[in-house]
Amino acid sequence: MRRASFVTKVMSALRRRLALPSFLRQRIWLFVLLGGALFALASWGERRAQYVIVLDGQVRARLAAQWAGQANRPPDPSEMRSLLQAYIREEVLVRAARARALQADDVIVRRRLAQKMDYLLDAETVAPSEPSEQQLREFFARHAERYGAPARISFRQIPFDPVEQGDREAERRALQRTLAARPDAWRELGEPSMLPRAWLQRDMTDVRRDFGAAFVAALQRLAQSPSDDWQGPIVSTYGEHFVQIEAYAPARAAAYDEVRARLRADWASADLARQKEAAYDALRRQYSVRVIDE
Repeated sequence: MRRASFVTKVMSALRRRLALPSFLRQRIWLFVLLGGALFALASWGERRAQYVIVLDGQVRARLAAQWAGQANRPPDPSEMRSLLQAYIREEVLVRAARARALQADDVIVRRRLAQKMDYLLDAETVAPSEPSEQQLREFFARHAERYGAPARISFRQIPFDPVEQGDREAERRALQRTLAARPDAWRELGEPSMLPRAWLQRDMTDVRRDFGAAFVAALQRLAQSPSDDWQGPIVSTYGEHFVQIEAYAPARAAAYDEVRARLRADWASADLARQKEAAYDALRRQYSVRVIDE
């Protein structure tokens, strides 16, 4: 009550002393003017703060640590002065660039900011607790194919390119006769190729990537009836090949107990990824997307 009485007396005195127009003598207009003045003062102070570069202990420590990480020693006084001048120059240029909105629509800046935010989401994830046995078994059931041993094969190949308009079957028989008479001739027979002639214990996934799915399917059919004979030709993404299969080990499913240690590590990684994705989803829900068709 005393404060209200005091404010009333001060405002009354101001109205008496100042030759204000009648509409300004109303209390509400005085509050509007006072608020505007305070806002202008705060805006002026904020603009002035944009031109103040603070070199506190934290900045010095960070610059010194960066220098020490590269030079394996702390900077001497001269080097520290150079570091501070470089920091001031960088800060001036960065603030000037922001004032001109140079960061807008800059792909490199956008990607760097997104990358830093992605790292921040990583840092905010919490280390998962120890998974239960049931959780591990459920994880294994969902990802069993990840832990099994893939099919592997060892084979030799000869690129086969029959002469155009030639007798394909005659060329095939001639090649097989040569191989029967000279087993080591596979190294130089056929067409020149950058592909290796011998493939040892290769994952069938790798063979599929290099030769294509049709070639792998044909290899697997031939591997069902093991033979030392050269067979083919079979088709790949590069052409046709004669092949001799030396060894084939079919895919084998993993047993839970064999991979339990891996399961714990993979479960923890998957849980961290889940937390990070949940954090992103929370951010994403704050935004709406409006599609405008041109």
